[in-house]
Amino acid sequence: MRHEIVHNTYVVNDLKAKGAVFVEELEQVPQGGTVVFSAHGVSQAVRAQAQALGLQVFDATCPLVTKVHVEVAKMRRDGLEIVMIGHAGHPEVEGTMGQAEGIHLVQTLDDVARLNIAPDAPLILALPGSRRGEVSRLGPIFGAALAQVIAQKPTARIVIPTVRGVAALVHDIVKAWPGNPLVVETPDEKRAAFAAANVALAASGTVSLELAANRLPMVIAYDFNWLSRQIILRMVRVDTATLVNLVTDTRTVPEFIGAACTPANITPAVLDMLHPGPKREAQAAAMADCMVALGQGGEPPGLRAARSVLAHIRKVTP
Repeated sequence: MRHEIVHNTYVVNDLKAKGAVFVEELEQVPQGGTVVFSAHGVSQAVRAQAQALGLQVFDATCPLVTKVHVEVAKMRRDGLEIVMIGHAGHPEVEGTMGQAEGIHLVQTLDDVARLNIAPDAPLILALPGSRRGEVSRLGPIFGAALAQVIAQKPTARIVIPTVRGVAALVHDIVKAWPGNPLVVETPDEKRAAFAAANVALAASGTVSLELAANRLPMVIAYDFNWLSRQIILRMVRVDTATLVNLVTDTRTVPEFIGAACTPANITPAVLDMLHPGPKREAQAAAMADCMVALGQGGEPPGLRAARSVLAHIRKVTP
């Protein structure tokens, strides 16, 4: 067995009593023998070495450790920087660090100070819609606009939360986007993206309320197919479609609808919202007012809805 299989003296001693041999290096295993990898996991280099030595491998890596290894490798392929907090030489740290190049190990405050990671690298949340038509229309427009943003902010990263129904289409469309964008699908990943982002470029819709609830500066854009555009533009009687603007009777959220939904219009608005200043402050105030108006921090939405229904029933019932 390579290293102690688990941090449990009783288990280790019991295995030794039954004839198990513990080694620190694979060269100590007889040629063609069997080696057990411990629950702490091993690096890719150790796996390759075992294969080169012709060893039979029994992998006892903990499933949770394996999940970490898989995620670390995926994140590095996506271009993310990874900081690992732990102790050099610990088997679990060595195993995780050995899944990909460029992982930063932090043991002390001095290690943090030496991290070569841009602290001001902005994270842009892109939300091109949840329906195939929306994603197909808005994806190329958003990509072109964000390419211009990245040209001016080379360290910026793009993350795209999506849903299962359009995930494959989103993955395909963002291949043409700049900066190796990261597509996330799980609820935990989406929450993390909303919390970490500096600005959002989103399709018009209720997502603007979700962004407001997270106090995330936003730019809204939307386009229709040709026929829908002709019909809607003749019917619309308001000068904004963004819910935050409508609820607060402000125009602090930049929006580009229909013919105005172009990279030339979207790019400067996203850059404006990336920088602290009067526009971001005004939008932040409007988002806070919007959430108060919608009852954030008050009674549960279901209870408020029930009260409204009962009030209407009393009003219309003789």
